[in-house]
Amino acid sequence: MHRFTRALATIAAAAVVSTGLVVGPVASASAATTVGGTAAATTTRTAPAFGRYTPLAAPAVWTGTARTTPTTVTLPGIPASATAATLVVQVAAPTAAGVVSVVPVGSSNRPPLQDYVRGRAVAGSTTVAVSRGRVQVVLSAGTASVSLVVAGSYSSSGSTYTAVTPGSLFSGAVAANKATTVRVAGRAGVPGGATAAVLDVRVGSPAAAGSVSVTPQGVVNRAAVTQAFSSKGLSIANTATVRLPASGAVDVRTSGVASGVTVTVLGFWSTSKSGLVFVPADGARAASTTVKSTVQRVRVAGVGGIPLTARAAVLTARTTGLSASGWFHVGAVGAAVTQTQVVAKAQALAASVTVPIAPTGTVQTRAKAGSGVLDLDAVGYFVDGSSGVGTGADVSWPQCGSALPTDHAFGIVGVNGALANTTNPCLSSELSWSALAAGGTAQPTAQLYVLFANPAAAAASAWPTSNVFKGYAPKNPYGSCTTRAGGKPQNSPACSFLYGYALGGDDATKRGVAAPGSHRWWIDVETQFSHQSDTSLNRSVLEGMIAGLKSGGATTIGFYSTASQWTTVAGAVPKTSAAYGRSSWIAIGPGTLAAAQKACSGTGLAGGKTVMTQYVTAFGSTTIDRDVSCT
Repeated sequence: MHRFTRALATIAAAAVVSTGLVVGPVASASAATTVGGTAAATTTRTAPAFGRYTPLAAPAVWTGTARTTPTTVTLPGIPASATAATLVVQVAAPTAAGVVSVVPVGSSNRPPLQDYVRGRAVAGSTTVAVSRGRVQVVLSAGTASVSLVVAGSYSSSGSTYTAVTPGSLFSGAVAANKATTVRVAGRAGVPGGATAAVLDVRVGSPAAAGSVSVTPQGVVNRAAVTQAFSSKGLSIANTATVRLPASGAVDVRTSGVASGVTVTVLGFWSTSKSGLVFVPADGARAASTTVKSTVQRVRVAGVGGIPLTARAAVLTARTTGLSASGWFHVGAVGAAVTQTQVVAKAQALAASVTVPIAPTGTVQTRAKAGSGVLDLDAVGYFVDGSSGVGTGADVSWPQCGSALPTDHAFGIVGVNGALANTTNPCLSSELSWSALAAGGTAQPTAQLYVLFANPAAAAASAWPTSNVFKGYAPKNPYGSCTTRAGGKPQNSPACSFLYGYALGGDDATKRGVAAPGSHRWWIDVETQFSHQSDTSLNRSVLEGMIAGLKSGGATTIGFYSTASQWTTVAGAVPKTSAAYGRSSWIAIGPGTLAAAQKACSGTGLAGGKTVMTQYVTAFGSTTIDRDVSCT
């Protein structure tokens, strides 16, 4: 909002063309979309031009020493324009037990990608946001040789994703150091021409330590390990995203010892225009629950950085303290229970899982036996185009002439310029931008906000001296606005109400907004704007603004602020006030989607419900305000 966006006049990202559009209110593009997502849309949608996957021709490997301080790695084969990359991360010869994390450069989060024990190799998979092709690797304890096996990257071009019902492709012995070819395309729901597949690869009770790798058919790269099994009899799994060559097949190899291997397909990438696209998350905790021997449902949408409109989640699932050996499962609600990872009693171990999200925003979990803690960390999520990236954005006069996001689910536009009694010079073009929003959330696609101000009589360029002001003569709940001795204006509740009424009336009728009643309006209340120490006078202005907006046709009006700023400006709002009980839009400042989602559970302003939150995040070389629908 205003205080966060004043410096955004130099936004440098993909421009949005806003000429030639009719400016006015826009209905949601997918008002019937079910939250959370597996319900089919009524029409086929074209996937957005972001988050599309391009596999490398062959896996590229970086190997180096990782420590407890972050090591910045430039990933081989990843273009500088990529937004994320899919990796297998192998830890070898660790000097202590701990967990490995691979995170975006500069991130303070440390989501546990995989557990390691001293002296034993292990691997895990992840998809991570990249900055100029870089990520950071960090251990929780000791040092280790770490290999990052890069499978591919995400950008504005490439393939879209389609999940399938998990289907077995291979189960049998794989000879040591000899390729076993497994056909993927044309089987288990994977079409011919698919560009890559997401595979669950597991080794069962090997006769000795070794590793398994899955590569495109004909590609040999001994360093491209999919999973390591560090001792005889250790069953373990991992997921791999593997390019599919023209043959549609992959090669499976084991090192050192013949082993039993199963390969299950979970989804595929293709040139389909209606598939899903990927949005990286920041690795926040989506859920921490107890996994049991019965199926449990766990909410993952609307928390942890996964929006309510996500169709699928990419999660790191990690169990600790299981009371019995066996396995744990994380899958789509109602799906057959399959093994996500094999674990021993009390063992800490993780696995990456890409899982469709039910309309209730949930996935299902289960353990083979016993119970234990299961943590689900959000690596990213998939959307289908019905809601952009699943979040909105707000802009105003500081963005005049600058590029704006094109992936917003809804847009909120500031009506005013730098002052509450001025007009945003780019209101028309920014309303056109909001009209391009994808919709698909509980929020109206195009919304507006106006600035609160109470300069009081002495500082105002114009202040009421009677019950008629700027052509407005409303019924005044505070009685008559009169002057002090000598005809000087005064800061009475009645005059303050009328001042606010004129602000609201002008905003609704004189700034260029078509059909004000079709928009949701917000009044932006901040301490940087003029206000009086007497909060009752500020409330009188707010009540006047509400009445003025209503007189111009606005019907839905809420407040934007933070709890502390609201208290300073408006104080405690009595239930008898017209300001009481209105919807709240809460700002958290610089932060993450996950943090903004947490703020949805906070107390609203003036007895109202929090329906939306705002956070400031990176956008090109600067920042932008992103907005979260709380329902």
